[in-house]
Amino acid sequence: MRTKFQLKHCQSILTVLLIALMSVSLAACGDDKDEPDNDNAILGKWHGYLDNDRESYFTFKPDGTLVWAENDEKDGWEERSNNKWSISGETLRLDLNIENGKVDDYTSGKYTIKGKTLTYTYKWYDGGGKWEGDETYTVTFTKE
Repeated sequence: MRTKFQLKHCQSILTVLLIALMSVSLAACGDDKDEPDNDNAILGKWHGYLDNDRESYFTFKPDGTLVWAENDEKDGWEERSNNKWSISGETLRLDLNIENGKVDDYTSGKYTIKGKTLTYTYKWYDGGGKWEGDETYTVTFTKE
């Protein structure tokens, strides 16, 4: 038969263990650091390969403009600065080849930033709404 002291002692130990378990569990529920803290995390120059073979740079500027430079083996580097970017939640949209206020094409999809790595999974769309891409692409860039 247990004494009153033994029961109170066991109850105290169980309470301490329960509190410790809850504090560890709650600490594991912190912010998801895979997602960028804010839109500014994307700012700067990013280097990667489109279609696994075309070396490219994307420079995201604070004013929402985007410079896209691509190395074509035949013609060398070509830079396009008539582009814009925007973020809504986890979605990154790139408006490409804007002329006279009209977007030629755009991409839209989920992006993540982990340290100096940007991963973008997207589809291509026609700026005028004439077509929507069937394929989904994923590209990874490294921040310079």
